[in-house]
Amino acid sequence: MDTVALLLVLSLGAFLVIGVVLGLQRRTVIETQEVSKRTQEANKEPRSEVTERQRADEATRASEARFAGILDIAREAVISVDDRQRIRLFNRSAVAIFGYSADEVLGQPLEMLMPPRFREGHPKKIGDFARASEVNRLMHERGEIVGLRKDGTEFPVEASVSKLVQGKDTIFTAMLNDITERKQAEEDLRVREELLQQRVLELTVARDELEQQGSELVALAESLHTARSEAEVANRSKSEFLANMSHELRTPLNAIIGFSEIIKNETFGPVGSTQYREYGGDIHEAGQHLLDLINDILDLSKIEAGGEEMHEGVIEILEIVNSVVTLVKGRAQKGDVRLELDMPDDLPMLYADERKIKQILVNILSNAIKFTKAGGSVTLTIWYRPGSGYVFQTTDTGVGMAIEDIPKALMPFGQIDSGLNRNYEGTGLGLPLTKHLVEMHSGSLDLQSAKGVGTTVTVRLPAERIMIAETTIQANSA
Repeated sequence: MDTVALLLVLSLGAFLVIGVVLGLQRRTVIETQEVSKRTQEANKEPRSEVTERQRADEATRASEARFAGILDIAREAVISVDDRQRIRLFNRSAVAIFGYSADEVLGQPLEMLMPPRFREGHPKKIGDFARASEVNRLMHERGEIVGLRKDGTEFPVEASVSKLVQGKDTIFTAMLNDITERKQAEEDLRVREELLQQRVLELTVARDELEQQGSELVALAESLHTARSEAEVANRSKSEFLANMSHELRTPLNAIIGFSEIIKNETFGPVGSTQYREYGGDIHEAGQHLLDLINDILDLSKIEAGGEEMHEGVIEILEIVNSVVTLVKGRAQKGDVRLELDMPDDLPMLYADERKIKQILVNILSNAIKFTKAGGSVTLTIWYRPGSGYVFQTTDTGVGMAIEDIPKALMPFGQIDSGLNRNYEGTGLGLPLTKHLVEMHSGSLDLQSAKGVGTTVTVRLPAERIMIAETTIQANSA
């Protein structure tokens, strides 16, 4: 029920109670007049004066008792005042609301039940109501009504006032309801509405911010997509250029290598001076180094451009290891580096690209030998487990590198900023190329190193590439 409907119901109830009160007041007056009349008539008849007076008193008391009883059971506070605004009636509900007993207020001015700030204008309002033609008035519709309790606390009041004119006398009767709880509920509702409005405003602002952020993210995503597409196009162009250039360089380089080898070996007879033969050897060695570099660039360019294909099959690891060791053994002996193997004799077959596996092993072994000083060692360890797959690991006692330099070493053309650039040849393509080749087999390459201690490179290939019976795998994992 809304506030207007509630006020209508309360007003109707108040009018009904006021009507009852006025009716009782009128009835009391009439009964008193009748008693008085009968008393006068009785004085004229030959009856006992004392008996008639007793009857009149009893009738008056009975009427007043009925009137007081009805008022005491009313839920509203009922207060009646005379022309001088002296309290003449103060029912039980009024006692409960104001905290005064009836004896404390009867005969006292009505202003004692009002806060001081309302007392000055009260006589004028009562005077206006007394002269008005209306009999009932809802006072709370004309302004705030506040009551004052005995303990000094104030409380909001909903009040309706009626008047009863008896000759020259006027009796004013007020029906009051303490609406503290309702006012508190209204205030709580108002606060909740304000909080709700504030929350709605905050959510609206947050929604607008999210929409703005969403638009910015969309624009950023489009920008990143465009930048990525441009970068991919540029990278493909670079890779295609390098591949084309490498291919064009191979043909004349192969001729240089071939002719320098003929001069070095004196295939068609002596070249005369020994110095010429040495020059031919230098040309052959430099040409071979340049060819290896071009091959690395070509392979890396193909991988980055997505043009490198896999030719997988079942391969024999032991044969590949022997072939790789033969290729790098000469370099190890020339550098006085001890090359060691640690692997079981019953290595299982592997499903992989044979040429790429061989290139992986050549790269990690050559890199380890190159950075290991004379008297050091390089160890190739191979093992397999169902959980870790096929593992190839090189461990050297070389110069090593700082931990912060490891990511740079795995980048194409990455050069460690140290004396290594001056003492060791290379362009930084070996490890990045190896990492790409391993990832093409769904494997991983891990690099651990400490400066002055050495480097460990671990290549892991997935267990599903191991071509071996289940019983053999279980035996090796036990």
